[in-house]
Amino acid sequence: MVCPRCATENKPGRKFCAACGAPLLAACPACGATADPGDRFCGECAAPLVPGAVAAPESSSGFSTDEPTRVIFAGVAFHAAVVARDRPAMLALHGVVDGGPTGSYRTAVLTAIRAGLRVLDGRSDEAAVAFRDAVVLLQAQGLAFDAARVALDAVLALGSDHPAARWLAGEARPVLEGCKAQPLLAQLDAALSAAAVSSG
Repeated sequence: MVCPRCATENKPGRKFCAACGAPLLAACPACGATADPGDRFCGECAAPLVPGAVAAPESSSGFSTDEPTRVIFAGVAFHAAVVARDRPAMLALHGVVDGGPTGSYRTAVLTAIRAGLRVLDGRSDEAAVAFRDAVVLLQAQGLAFDAARVALDAVLALGSDHPAARWLAGEARPVLEGCKAQPLLAQLDAALSAAAVSSG
């Protein structure tokens, strides 16, 4: 594989150039599209880029609409709604989750969504308690990444100057670092540094 920065020929399978350290982009073996280091599937044709990569099964509509999957999607979509401070989106997600089959994951997602709505209503201290409850409930289920994502959402929603933000950030950081979730870590660091700048 030829480095796009320095044109050094590198061994196949390398993620970074041995000469300059630049990330090496791979080409999809099926369609030839460029893939970023770490991609498991082609973004153009969905062909596997690494040995053993198996795509999630599809429903006839292209995505699963069973109740547990809708709750999971709602939990993931909540992150975007928090970042955008989008009340209509949070209310829509609440409607997707509320009234479904009961379960601990559903309860945690619903608790997080309600916490986000409380922040928008100016009830930050109540929201902090609810966010903490959602994080603890997800941790108790062994869902460390989901708990870290909700903790990040809480820091973003509450603001890092809220007294609960340090605990929430402390719950999120080690998990996100362990997963190498760089975009989420960047969001957490930006939120924390914004508070340091405003208070310093």
